[in-house]
Formats: sequence, C-alpha cells, structure tokens
Amino acid sequence: WGTELEDVLALLPAQVTSGADAFEVEAWACDNYEAVEGSYTFTATLVEKAGYNVTAVATVVVNVGEEPDEVVEAFDKVEPIAVAWGTAVEAIEFPAVTYGEEVFTAKWVCGNYNANVAGEYVFVAAVDAKDGFDITQAEELSVVVTVEAKVVDKLDAIEAIDVAWGTELEDVLALLPAQVTS
Repeated sequence: WGTELEDVLALLPAQVTSGADAFEVEAWACDNYEAVEGSYTFTATLVEKAGYNVTAVATVVVNVGEEPDEVVEAFDKVEPIAVAWGTAVEAIEFPAVTYGEEVFTAKWVCGNYNANVAGEYVFVAAVDAKDGFDITQAEELSVVVTVEAKVVDKLDAIEAIDVAWGTELEDVLALLPAQVTS
C-alpha cells in the first residue's frame, strides 16, 4: 500500500519469454494504477525482434495490499493530577488517552497507590488496541497523581487543667497531653 508507480515499474521484469524465446520489454504501462489496495494489470510494450511477429500481449497483475496501521510512537502527554487525602483510586478522574483526534480505551495502573498516605504516585496507562493503529512501539504513557496532605481543621477539646497559683511553667507543660486527636 502506498507504493509509487515508479517503484512498481522498477519491480517488473525487463524480459518476457515465450517458450525458449526471450523478448526485451521497452516499457510497462497501466492506465488505472493507484497506490491503494487492489489489483492492477500492467501491459508490456516489447522491443521488436528480427524474425518475429509478436502478436501476444505480456501482462502482469500487481496486487496492492491493505493500508497499513498507523504507527503510534507516543500518545499525547497528560497533565499531573492532584487529589485530596483519602481519595479512592476509583474516584480519580484520569485523563483520556489520545493520539491526535483518536481516543483510546485504557486502564490506569499503579502498584503502590495509598489514598491515606500523602505523596506522588505514578500510574501507567495499559492501552487497549484499536483498529487501524499499531501501538506496539508507543512510548509508555504515565501520569503522576499527587495525594495531598490530610487537612486537619479541628481538634478534639482538651480537658481543663487546674493548677495552684504560682505553679511553674515547666510543671504546667508536664501536665498537658503529649498527643491530641482530631
């Protein structure tokens, strides 16, 4: 598919035979050749040969195969994603996997995602094949998902502590809890 006429002509034989006799081809011609799928008949004009009256016509059929799949070398880049602490992987809105105007079905995979640990996680797209496209050579597509730190905007109340008048600061601090909860 896509082979130019000059390249097809270069593949055709320079000689044709009839039994033990060989005849030189002056030129090959085809009136309807297109570089797309189909069969095309090429006809030879033979060089005249002394002592022969050639009335036969030499032809060859050239079969052009199907259009090849478009090779995807890299999918369109995607932007990083930020999610709130505790966001389940099922709730993440992953970007579409695209190549130009084409949208591919994909599953985003990360082996160590933890919704309850702030940080960056790399998800890789497992892209499904699509008719007309060869994705076997495509670069791996990934997206960074950042789990944001947990926001604590309210703490549980701490019981009041009564101390005698004149109690030193370090003694008051020693009475305070070492840990508070939200």
